Amino acid sequence: MQDNIILARGEYEILLKDSSDLAMLSNDYKHLKRRNEALEEHIEDLRKDTKLYIKLYKNADARANQLQKMLDEKELEDLTND
Repeated sequence: MQDNIILARGEYEILLKDSSDLAMLSNDYKHLKRRNEALEEHIEDLRKDTKLYIKLYKNADARANQLQKMLDEKELEDLTND
């Protein structure tokens, strides 16, 4: 069984344009979706980097405090020995 649909030329051109517009929108959506995924990965990498730098800063700060304490103890020892 075959159904035939008869369209006016103007209607056909409108449907053809709509179809073309939908195809372009679909391509744009796919592109934007891939771009969004890449940006989300980049954001996650930046979060990881930030956590790493915070950890490194805290470790460096702790080492600096430890060295300052050792220096203060050494200076105090030198003062008491004089």
